[in-house]
Amino acid sequence: MTVTGRWRLARAMPSIIAIDAIAVIAVTAPVRRGVDRRVGAVWERAFVEEPDRPTGQTLATHLGAASGLFDRLEALTAGYSRGWQYARGLGWMFKVSDRRKVLLYVIPLRGAITVSMAVRDGERQVLLADPELAVIRETIAGSRRVSEGYAMRFVVATDAEYLPVAHLVNTVMALRRP
Repeated sequence: MTVTGRWRLARAMPSIIAIDAIAVIAVTAPVRRGVDRRVGAVWERAFVEEPDRPTGQTLATHLGAASGLFDRLEALTAGYSRGWQYARGLGWMFKVSDRRKVLLYVIPLRGAITVSMAVRDGERQVLLADPELAVIRETIAGSRRVSEGYAMRFVVATDAEYLPVAHLVNTVMALRRP
């Protein structure tokens, strides 16, 4: 494809925004809300503007009861490279990686968090067979194929929603250990 052809494609598809060299997320407008399809709840993103970098106090204020869930997920991924990353139109995200591959992104919402990750085909098969992940098996099975694997997103607002996601993250971390 020529440079002109790529430019035409980019102009024809302005909704594609690159997060980093590894992940590409498609959006149609600045994403400020997430939909929890299980209950139809609409969650508003907490930190959309660049000057609004999350701090411990502002994060706890916006997350409310879900701040403990964020803290637990942060502790779970303690051995990984972690940090806040800003993407124009998407806002602030907490990126967790092993320096080679992104493990997950945590997106703070008002009253909840979104855990977004991509798993490889072999990892997905192991996750689908895991009986402890029965509650989220439908999401895993319906995950969309992207360049980095299968993309999954979970809105977590309660302890009951956190437990299977934490187990999923633990399983993927164990599968990726050398």
